[in-house]
Order: sequence, then structure tokens, then C-alpha cells
Amino acid sequence: MKDIKKPEFMLEAMRGRRGFIAVLEILIAIVVFVVSSIAMSIGTIPLMIGYFVSDPEFMKTAQSVADGSMDSLQYMQKMQDYALHLPDWMTIATLLLEILMIAVVFVYCRFLEKRKIRTLGFRKKGIVPQYLKGAVAGALFFSVAYLICVLTGSIHVEGLVTNMAPLGILGYLVGYLVQGMAEEVLCRGYLFVSLSRRHSVVYSAVLSALFFAMLHGANSGLTPLAVFNLFLFGIFAALLLVKCENIWVVGAFHSLWNFAQGNIYGIQVSGNSLQPAILNSSNVKGHGLINGAGFGLEGGLGVTLVLGLGIVYLVYNLNKQGKIVEWEGFRPVGENYNNDMPSGQNYAGPQYNGNQQDYAGPQYNGNEQSYAGPQYGREEQDYAGSQYNGNEQSYNGSSYNSDQEAFARPQEEAQFGKSTEGYENMGVAPGQTPWHPETPEQQMSDEKTFNADYFKE
Repeated sequence: MKDIKKPEFMLEAMRGRRGFIAVLEILIAIVVFVVSSIAMSIGTIPLMIGYFVSDPEFMKTAQSVADGSMDSLQYMQKMQDYALHLPDWMTIATLLLEILMIAVVFVYCRFLEKRKIRTLGFRKKGIVPQYLKGAVAGALFFSVAYLICVLTGSIHVEGLVTNMAPLGILGYLVGYLVQGMAEEVLCRGYLFVSLSRRHSVVYSAVLSALFFAMLHGANSGLTPLAVFNLFLFGIFAALLLVKCENIWVVGAFHSLWNFAQGNIYGIQVSGNSLQPAILNSSNVKGHGLINGAGFGLEGGLGVTLVLGLGIVYLVYNLNKQGKIVEWEGFRPVGENYNNDMPSGQNYAGPQYNGNQQDYAGPQYNGNEQSYAGPQYGREEQDYAGSQYNGNEQSYNGSSYNSDQEAFARPQEEAQFGKSTEGYENMGVAPGQTPWHPETPEQQMSDEKTFNADYFKE
């Protein structure tokens, strides 16, 4: 089975804890999302109270309920209408409050999963150029989807907005910069990476994409095609994270995708109400399959085509870089974990025991800190052949002499201070000593030769 090679930040996430089974990871992610939502709701309560109290229409509705002229069903319908048509400043404030979701994810990953923040894909190097790259790509991708709808006649461009609200558009830009990053931190940086600790990258990408689509399940105008497109977006974002190894790119892509959709082209963002925009765009009736109707372009075939081509390109690019590998159990076959993992956490064989610190071949002795296979990677122990005794500190060719403390090879004479047959070296080069044998016959003899001429000089 094919899989994608894990980048360094995903490998680092594996070192803290291997992870749970997929069902448990999803349940934990739901809990993290609920806690985040509660935190954001608490933050919006003062804003909501201030807004409703200052709204005469709302106060009139509340008075009607109090005097009995409006029943509870009518009241609930009114409240739902209020929630769907909040003023722009309230919507922007809600987007900004999603920074609390990032904070909750950070706390959970750092203190419960024992993961460092960089394992979510946050890299310090090149933040600005990477973020700008993702922002341009996000706006460009959605622009292509919008152009498809215009060319097919499913979207009608009515021109520039006459009563444009620059401050409102700028406020939404800032809000989407937070909101897009928050969703990527939750679904990709946290859940996708956490799943990959125990499962393949492809399997983890699929599950995290399903979770991402599920988060939008209550949005207005949702259709089966919209759910499929949300799933495709999740797959695309996961592949982009693996390719770039940087969540700044993915978060910026998501943010500018939403901003271009809602505030440049005037399209509904995932079924939400229209926002201040630069262009006036309207859906052409009878073309809902392409333009997504009430859900926005994310519910139409234009977005399906763009995201599908984006996924194909990323897979092709990953394969070209040699990152598409065979998957066999815990790890892809042929992936050298000795190179990817830091000292003390080596792995280079077909199986791995998470309780051990070293592994470098088909067999391993868990009681020792060494290994006697075709490769060896520790400086503290000696190794030089096809067999090894982990209780000793040295080795001699294909067999070992436990009475010796060093190798007894001819080429090791200078290092260990003894000649091949044990003659004294006296601290000088072997050819200059009086006891050094002069001929092969002398080397085979037990007799030690003394050269008196050596002392005449």
C-alpha cells in the first residue's frame, strides 16, 4: 500500500507518545472542539448582551414574550433570525474570538499529548514569505473557481459595490486571518498529526478531512456536494501541510480563500450571510450544481474541479520528490528513521519497539545499548564483524577473545601500541624497534630477535 513519507515535525510528534486508535482520537478532537466553542461563547456573551439591549427591535420582541402576545415558538424563530443576521462588527468579533480555539489546542497538545508547538507545523524560519505564498495561492485558487462559474454562466457579475465599506472589508480580512488559522490548527496541525502518530498519512488525512466537513454540518444550505467539497478541501490542506512542512502556508491559504469568497467576490462563505464586498455577484437560477446555490461556490462543481486538480498536482509533486513510499505496518518500507530521528531514538528495521531506545536491524537485544547487525550507530560500543557479544567492549574479526581489551588486527598496531605478535613497541614506529621481526620467517617464529646495532648510534 502506498503512503506519504512523514516530514520531520510529524516524526517529532511520534516521539512523545505513539497515539490512540482512530476512534478515540476523533472523540478527543470533538471534546477539544466543544471546549473551544464554550470558550468562544463565553467571550461573545458580553457582546451579545450589549447588542441586544441596545437594539429596540429585540427589546420589543422580549416585551411581547413577557406580556404573552408572542408564544415561545415565534420567539425562537425571531432569535434564530437575529443570530443569522448579526451586524458585521459582531461577526468580525466572532471570527477574532476563534483565537481561543488556537489557545485550547496549544494547551491540550503541550500538556496532555506532551507535544511541542512546532509539531503542529509552526516553523520560525521564513514565516512571512511562507505566509504570503499561502495567501496568494488561496486567493488565486478561489479566483479560478469563480472564473469557471462566470464562464459557464452560473454567476453573474453586476460590477463594483456602490456603497462599499472599506473598514468592514478590512475587519473581515483580519477576522479571517484568525479564523482560517484556527481551523487549520485544530483539523490539520492537531488532529491530522495526532492521527499520523499511529496510522498512515493517507488514512490520517482522510479522517481529519471528514472531521473538518463534519464541523460545517449545521451550516445553512448544506448539500451532499458541499459536504464532498469540504472533504476535498480537508484532503488538499493536509497534503499541502505535508508538502510545505509549514502550517503558516496552509492557514494563509484557508484565510484568503474565505476572504476572497466573501469580501472580494461577494459570495456566501459556507452558507453564511453575505458580507461587505468589492464586487456584486449573483447566482443564476438553474445553475446551482455549478455555483452551489445558497451554500456558496463551495457547494458547486466549480470548486470541485479546482480542489480536485489541486490534489492531483500535490500528489504528483510529492511523488516527484520521492515522498510517495510503500507502507508496511508501523512505518513505510525503506524510510530511514536513523536519519530522521534524533540521537537515542534510532530506528532502521521492519519493526519497532516503542519501549526501546535503539534499533538498527532485523534483530535486537533489548538489554543492551548496542547492536550487532550489518549497520551500527553508537560511538560508545565497538563493533567489527558479523557477530557481537554485548557484554564485551571489543571484537576481533569474525571471533572474539574475551581476554583482550582491543582489536588484534595488523592495521591496528599503531592504535593499540602492540605489534601483531605482541612485541613491545617502545613508543616509536614499529620498523625502528630492535624487537621488530625483519622477515616473514621471523614473524612466524616464537623467538624474539635482538639487534645490537640499534644502540651503536
